Amino acid sequence: NGTLTVGSASSLIFNTNTNTATIPDGLFTTVPATFSGLTINRAGGLVLGNQEINVTGTTTLTIGIVTVLNADVQITTISGTPDATKMFVTLGTGKLKKSFPVVTSGSSSFTFPVGDITDVAEYSPYYISFTANSVAGIVAVGVTNVKHPNNAETDNYIKRYWTIATTGLTNYTYN
Repeated sequence: NGTLTVGSASSLIFNTNTNTATIPDGLFTTVPATFSGLTINRAGGLVLGNQEINVTGTTTLTIGIVTVLNADVQITTISGTPDATKMFVTLGTGKLKKSFPVVTSGSSSFTFPVGDITDVAEYSPYYISFTANSVAGIVAVGVTNVKHPNNAETDNYIKRYWTIATTGLTNYTYN
């Protein structure tokens, strides 16, 4: 057991291995633990426990599923082409987060590379595009692989829903 003090210029890299890597609770001495980059190139994937992680630079998804349990992961940009073998999965209360700037003209958009692994790995991305936003803020996304509890349909529904939360955004328009 021990702790790790992370500098803001540090990168977190998980390279080739078929075993799942797990970051234990309480490993990092700062909350959130801030990294300049995150690279997942590990077929076994990565399980993030109950400690927030903030990636200020590029998150590279080569292969491997990042399982987010009960703490959020905030990313900035994605490198790679996410699919069912390389994505983020939210199995607890944790979400995948992204910061969005003030938008007065044009747009600011992002595809959250999320999915689920309940029965089989399924990539179910969430796309959002802000065409107006008066205050910068954060969007947090999670996927749950069951029929939404407020859906009264008995035979015509999808078995998945997305949970979206925002912080700081005001007077915004999005698609």
